[in-house]
Amino acid sequence: MKKSRSLTAIAAAALVAAAGCASLPPSRSVDEGVSFAPGRAWQPPSEARLPAPTPPPAPAIPAEYLQPGATLSLSQVLDLALRNNPLTRASWFQAKSAAADLGSKRSEYFPAIELDGRPVGDGSPGEAARELQTRLRACASSP
Repeated sequence: MKKSRSLTAIAAAALVAAAGCASLPPSRSVDEGVSFAPGRAWQPPSEARLPAPTPPPAPAIPAEYLQPGATLSLSQVLDLALRNNPLTRASWFQAKSAAADLGSKRSEYFPAIELDGRPVGDGSPGEAARELQTRLRACASSP
């Protein structure tokens, strides 16, 4: 009994595996999935092709910038670039982030002159700040 049950299970598994390998989708044949000739590239069916990309929108330029004889300042040109180019905008924010990071790193070496809007001391460096500045200068000047 045990032997016939395991034999039946093996036969059923083999039949399912063979049937899965032998079937093709109803409306497709193998010829549609390969190139028609060795020297020609395969072209996907029309329903599988991506739609044509949409053209990018026209740049947003204020009318006063387009007037004949208009002279643009650097800040106006930068404003146009930041409005219309995502790569320029991303680079701008990366540069601002790096500048803020540098400022926060450098602030460790300078005395606090204000805390929550209130002055701290007289604004001149204390003894600890002077010692840190001395050590920083010594490290910077040594090879």
